[in-house]
Amino acid sequence: SSAASDGNKRQGFKVPPYDLALFYFDHVPFGGNGIRILPNQNLVPEESDTYEVGLQGTVGDLTYDLRAYLSEYDNFISIEFLETVVEPGFFGPINVDVSQYQNLESVEIKGAEIKLEQALTDSVSIFLNGSYMDGQDTTTNEYIRTTMPLSGNLGVNYTGLSWYARGALRFADAMGKFNAGDMTTAGYGVLDLMAGYRLGEQWEFNLSLLNILDNEYLHYSSVAGTLDDGRDLSPQTEPGRSISARVSFTF
Repeated sequence: SSAASDGNKRQGFKVPPYDLALFYFDHVPFGGNGIRILPNQNLVPEESDTYEVGLQGTVGDLTYDLRAYLSEYDNFISIEFLETVVEPGFFGPINVDVSQYQNLESVEIKGAEIKLEQALTDSVSIFLNGSYMDGQDTTTNEYIRTTMPLSGNLGVNYTGLSWYARGALRFADAMGKFNAGDMTTAGYGVLDLMAGYRLGEQWEFNLSLLNILDNEYLHYSSVAGTLDDGRDLSPQTEPGRSISARVSFTF
C-alpha cells in the first residue's frame, strides 16, 4: 500500500466578465417558464482564499483520493433571483423569472470529494465518486444558489484489449440547504450504460444508453434561488431515456 497527503492555499481574483456586467438575456418561450437576466454595471472584482487538504494512495487493489476544501470570498459574484413577472404568451400566461448577477459581500463555501476504485480482476473494477458542498452568505446567513446536494456515481468498469464498458448509477440526495420559500428538489437515481470498441489505434466506436429506467428528475441548479410558487416544473426536468452513438477517427 502507499499514501500521499497534500495541503495548499490558493488566492483568487476574478474580474467580472463583460457579459455579466452588460449582457441582457431574455428567453420567453411560447409556453412554460421564461428566463430574463438583467445587466449590472456595478459589479466589482471577486477575491478569494481557498484552503485544501487531500489524501490519495492505494491499499491493495483499492485506489482512493479524498479531498476537503474551504473557500472564503469577498464580493462573490452570484446570480440572484429578483422577481417573477407574468407575461402574455401564445398558449397562455408565462412566468418569467428575472435575475441579475450581483456581488455578495462575504461568502464561505466548504465541501469534500471522494474517489474510490476497487479492482476485482485485471479487467473489471467497481468505483464510487461523490461530492458534497455547502455555501452560505456569511453576512445574511442565507444559502447561496450554487450550493449543491450530495451527489455522485456508483458503478462498474470493464476494460479489455479492444472492448470496454461502463455501467453507472448517477445519484443525488434531496436538497435540504435552501432558503425559506425557495424551490427545492427530491433525490434521484439514474442508471446509464456505455460500451465501446477500439479498432486499431485510429478508429473508436461508442454506444451510450442514458436514463435506462426513464426516470423524471430535476437538477437543483435548474431551480435554485427561485420561489416555490407551485408552478409546473416539467419544462425543467432532465432528458428521459435516450441513446447515442459516436464514431471517431484519430489521425
